[in-house]
Amino acid sequence: MIEITSEQLEATLREVADERPDYVYMAPADTDLCSYVHDDGNGVQIPGCIVGHALFRLGVPLAALSQREGLGAADVIGATTNLCWSDPAALAAETAQTAQDDGTPWARAMRLAFPEPS
Repeated sequence: MIEITSEQLEATLREVADERPDYVYMAPADTDLCSYVHDDGNGVQIPGCIVGHALFRLGVPLAALSQREGLGAADVIGATTNLCWSDPAALAAETAQTAQDDGTPWARAMRLAFPEPS
């Protein structure tokens, strides 16, 4: 289990989205399910979705993410880090993940997940 803070999770998600703001996630060709881990075409595992990228950067092994394919983002965060699935950053990550899975570019998915205070 990786020890992180809510602030670290949010900052890392923002970092991932800032690097590829217009990126629209596509599920691997062999499935229509979104995945935390992808195969790069040469047999090497790489992070797939926005949450997969963030958790990998924070130190969660790809094998741990791969074992949790099919689970929601908040559940994966709860299973691989010290944060509870109900942590506000974990729930926001779930929102970003859902938006991403529906074809929303990463920057917009993050705005939906972490709206600016009015």
